[in-house]
Amino acid sequence: MTKEEKRKYTTKIVLRTIGVIALLGYCLLFLYVNYNTERKGITSTHDWTYQGIEIVPHVYPSKAEVNEAYKVWVSSQGYNYDHQERVGWATWSDDNYCEVHFPRIKNENDKETLEIIGHEIAHCFYGNWHKEVSK
Repeated sequence: MTKEEKRKYTTKIVLRTIGVIALLGYCLLFLYVNYNTERKGITSTHDWTYQGIEIVPHVYPSKAEVNEAYKVWVSSQGYNYDHQERVGWATWSDDNYCEVHFPRIKNENDKETLEIIGHEIAHCFYGNWHKEVSK
């Protein structure tokens, strides 16, 4: 491995590590801010604040691919697609299992994607607070 290849590899690892740390920090901050606080104006389907949840991430190369995956999932569930573009989405079950779908983080300063991830992870804890998708 050349010196340049080592430098690129090291940079890649450092950026990924920073991204993961930033994501975890953002999620912990979100949970800390919302822990034991009243969510005025939000009516959600459940609240798993004091329960452990298995969260499975699905990372896509782009927002467009997140949206395409959502269309496929909606169709497979028998829902009518509302034609709103999705940049992230989550599914959950009553047995504390949640899957979050989001685009890949571009860099450690990609606040938009980090916000998307935090929003979708919040669905794992609180369920749905959006307008329902009709069957």
